[in-house]
Amino acid sequence: MERLVILFIALAGLAALWLAWHGAKLWLCRSIRVDRETLYDDRPTLLYFHSDDCAPCRLQQSPILASLRQALGDCVRFQDYDALAHPDLARRYRVLTVPTTLVIAPGGEVVAVNYGVTQADKLERQLEEAVGRENLRAPCLT
Repeated sequence: MERLVILFIALAGLAALWLAWHGAKLWLCRSIRVDRETLYDDRPTLLYFHSDDCAPCRLQQSPILASLRQALGDCVRFQDYDALAHPDLARRYRVLTVPTTLVIAPGGEVVAVNYGVTQADKLERQLEEAVGRENLRAPCLT
């Protein structure tokens, strides 16, 4: 019986940590202010922060984004920034590590912040959420 109580407390603690992390990410998304240059048109925007000396950026995230660019074409606006060359921009978008990707809805709301390498299917789901439709590849504005 003691072990069940300890297990329950441990699971409750993990759930609390998960909720706290999720809440912090939600707060982070809502607290980021998008500059007017980022608001380009009615397409969602994917910001990608990287650096030249970041191996996961070069070897993993950049190829993922290249294939996503090819698949989605003009349906998404892609912007790449070297976080070290643009420290003010990285600070504004609260880049804590590289690679970092941000998904921004057409109206300027930050929908997702991803720290570390993020797979194409997750980014595509976030972009679909940003435009509010299930198939991002459906006819879009160009």
